Amino acid sequence: MQKGIFNDTFYSEEVIKKAFEKNNLKNSKIFLDFKNTVDSVCGKVNSARLSSNNKIYLDCQIFDKKVQELYKQKISFAIVPKVLCDTKKQQGKKKPLEVKSFDFISFGLVLCPSDKELFIKRK
Repeated sequence: MQKGIFNDTFYSEEVIKKAFEKNNLKNSKIFLDFKNTVDSVCGKVNSARLSSNNKIYLDCQIFDKKVQELYKQKISFAIVPKVLCDTKKQQGKKKPLEVKSFDFISFGLVLCPSDKELFIKRK
């Protein structure tokens, strides 16, 4: 996750850093397409780190066999955070909402993320 506008909502570096510091992401569940059911759990976060420019990087374990096979076939996936935000409207015409604070709820494995930087990096 990084600074930017996603789904018409602006996330600043400062807000991302604060959310990272107050949320323990280790062992967070990863769901297929954000379907928060037992059957759709496909992985977990092993660790998370915040870079010097306040980007969040995750080390994840995917244990769903079908997803592992699709990955081997070079299908691209992204792991995207599901968050609960406290926002405020910015002054001006057609300006995005600005996030004042947020909490991580879970993560979803998706094919088409709003932030293209979230695609899983291949080794």
